[in-house]
Amino acid sequence: MGKNKKEDFAYSGIAAGVITKTLCAPLDRLRLLYQLQGMFEKQTAAAAAGHGIGTAAAAASSSSTAAGRSNHGAYKYSNIGQAFRQIVKEEGVVGLWRGNGANMLRAAVVYTLKFGTNDLMKQRFVEQQQEKNLQNTQNTPESIPIKHAQPNDALGLDKLLLSGFVAGSVQKALSYPLDLVSVRIALGANNKQMNAGGEYKGIIDCTQRIWRTEGLTGFWKGITPTLLTGVPYVMLQMTFFELYQREMRKILAYVREHPAGLPGGVMSLVSSDTYSIGRVSSHVHASEVKPSKLDVFLSSSVAGSLAALTAQTIVFPGDTVRKRMMANGADGSDRVYKSMRDCFRQIYRKEGVRVFYHGLGPTALKAVPSGAIQFGCYELLKSIFANR
Repeated sequence: MGKNKKEDFAYSGIAAGVITKTLCAPLDRLRLLYQLQGMFEKQTAAAAAGHGIGTAAAAASSSSTAAGRSNHGAYKYSNIGQAFRQIVKEEGVVGLWRGNGANMLRAAVVYTLKFGTNDLMKQRFVEQQQEKNLQNTQNTPESIPIKHAQPNDALGLDKLLLSGFVAGSVQKALSYPLDLVSVRIALGANNKQMNAGGEYKGIIDCTQRIWRTEGLTGFWKGITPTLLTGVPYVMLQMTFFELYQREMRKILAYVREHPAGLPGGVMSLVSSDTYSIGRVSSHVHASEVKPSKLDVFLSSSVAGSLAALTAQTIVFPGDTVRKRMMANGADGSDRVYKSMRDCFRQIYRKEGVRVFYHGLGPTALKAVPSGAIQFGCYELLKSIFANR
């Protein structure tokens, strides 16, 4: 693997991360608040118990929590529309992007590690497969290239899962402190229920306070549920993406080969120079033609949306526990949960099974554009860099 190839993966990952997180920040923050809101009142109660029920601080905090809950039911954020209005009311429109600076920095690192490692692993497996099949490929007809445009299609499910697993492990292990900082900052106005220090002013303030009040281990709170849920999420997301993308390429190839029943606007695209299918030898199948940039973006966007939605739905209960453990005992405040196991138990017993899926609605809304943007941008940029 050449240096330029690795740099292409890195540049594509950084750009995809920054673009995706900036555009999807409001839904990302809303998902986080949905997942953590069950802790707000518990944290207030824990603080009151630890410092005396009658203290002014406890009373003020309890009042704030009650006001936050208002008339919308048991939780502060009861539906997507009300939640957006509540955030804007408390923090202004900019509150929808609170923590996005840390999130962009994290995303640049995360996406570079995730996409880059996954692609490097798949590339290595492809090279091994090509070496094994070298004798057969030498007998390929001259008009068909030895290296097809989509070599990853030869990889089996086991290789895809292993590539995704390694990518998820590397990503989570190296980027976790940034992940925790972005979660803490995104709590925004709700930090007054979560810790004595109130809202964080930014990345530096958050980092300093965690170091001062929680020590080095504070940056790794929630790492266990992260490894148990975050790594499988990346593994499933990257695997589903590859599988969905293969199907999308088949669909696009079929559409190009059978344009007769398509609307006029689509037919003009199919017959335009954007596609090369009409200029390819008849015995070369459409799936073996190097896809256009529009093909790359369309197939990657749709496959990315479906992959993100599928993987997120599967691991969402674990993600809820992960986020709560990351916010647990912030700034040295009393811990709501003693361990990951205790967190699972308390949510199940006191809040019910449905709470494990609180925030799945905003997550689904976010997964569609987020998956499309991150995978579409990454694959498109990678394609552009490859043709430099």
